[in-house]
Amino acid sequence: PDLGRVTGQVTLDGQPLAGANVYFQPVEGGRNSTATTDDQGNYILDYLRDLKGAKIGRHKVRVSTFVEPVKGDDGKVENPGKKELVPDKYNKQTELEKEVKAGENVINIEITSP
Repeated sequence: PDLGRVTGQVTLDGQPLAGANVYFQPVEGGRNSTATTDDQGNYILDYLRDLKGAKIGRHKVRVSTFVEPVKGDDGKVENPGKKELVPDKYNKQTELEKEVKAGENVINIEITSP
């Protein structure tokens, strides 16, 4: 499909949100594009492993910081995971929609706490 390159920054209450997963889901259907923010909250969407961008058109956008805790075979916690910092209206019940156009897209996502 035709793709647009998408970069931006995710902030929570005005501060960069590091380690957040960003999901762009095409409203018309198709493959999601994903990214994980860096220490400054910046992201670059991946369509496939070696292909950057997102399908052109409207997308539902979700942001999540949740990471499932991991237990080893012995039942001990190997990774405590991370709790969700992002309110549901930007996550499970997202109200965010963004338009991806051909070429370069800078889409900043500003999240506010309830």
